[in-house]
Amino acid sequence: MRPDTIIFMSAEGKEDDPASAEMVRVVTDRPGAELGVELQTPQKWLEVYQTAARMSEMRPDDTDLAEAVQVIAQRILTGVPQRPDSEIGRVLSEAISKRIAVEIEYSRTWKPGLVDRKVHPLRLVETARGWELDALLPDDEVRTFIIDRIRDVALTQDSFEVPRGTTARLVEHRRPTTVDLVVPLGYQWAVDRYAESSTVVEQDEGDVSISAQFLPPVAERVGLVLITAPNAFVIRPDELKEAGRQMADVLLDHHGLQG
Repeated sequence: MRPDTIIFMSAEGKEDDPASAEMVRVVTDRPGAELGVELQTPQKWLEVYQTAARMSEMRPDDTDLAEAVQVIAQRILTGVPQRPDSEIGRVLSEAISKRIAVEIEYSRTWKPGLVDRKVHPLRLVETARGWELDALLPDDEVRTFIIDRIRDVALTQDSFEVPRGTTARLVEHRRPTTVDLVVPLGYQWAVDRYAESSTVVEQDEGDVSISAQFLPPVAERVGLVLITAPNAFVIRPDELKEAGRQMADVLLDHHGLQG
């Protein structure tokens, strides 16, 4: 719907420039009219485009969705960046090309506080959730760090060599796991949010059976789907059937609500 008037306002309730306004006021004589506004970063628009494009492939007869995908591609996305568009992305790209170790300050997902780590950056990978860094820890363990959770990064004076067989290890590290699950109708977006790809196997009036590909940490990602979509459950593999309960326990503990 198009409101009669919209006014951009500051947090203090004063009229403000649209570029910096924190609120939008809708002025209309229709009490039932509502307006939802959400500002998105270019990276978020890229995620929207990737999800919508996958859904369009699965729904070839949905012309409205196909047109929406085309609009995003033509009018909003002007090219896919080769690295995160930030100072952190620039520093990491330099460290990767020069094989220089970096010190990162990282905000962990489920535990409070920041951790400092010295890592050997190997490559930047763009996924449906955003940019990620694959790196080696000092003990030679392959780890993935979400770029949005890196609060600071600094080049060190230490160079490094990539061990033999690292390429194969990275392939194995990012090898997806197939998970068959059922979610309520209308919650397929929850699967697409945490999975790399998904295919609808069967659908009825209430539920959707989906075969999805998840990257590590698989249990955490599947668990997030299960606690997001009401009454969702895993069909196979068996070891992930309790992922939702386990993730719920983690979240309760994280927020200090564990009884």
